[in-house]
Amino acid sequence: MGPCWQQPDDTFFVLVRDKEIANSMLADVGGKHVADGNVTDKVKTQKKIIRAFLSGENGRRSRLAAALDEILGRELHRSRRLP
Repeated sequence: MGPCWQQPDDTFFVLVRDKEIANSMLADVGGKHVADGNVTDKVKTQKKIIRAFLSGENGRRSRLAAALDEILGRELHRSRRLP
């Protein structure tokens, strides 16, 4: 379930049209300082930044995505243990 949330598809981003919602998502993914710096940007620009954080483009890495990778990695590691 984690990878589905971590990599939203194009349909998800098409449905996000509100600037306030996009900025709130940006704050969750990139942090308050990133959201505050882009609060006046268009929704399209904010969605592009969110995608960059979630995919790790341009050296950006979401704290949320990193935490999910760590959790999923631990679960994968546990499932490989021999009984």
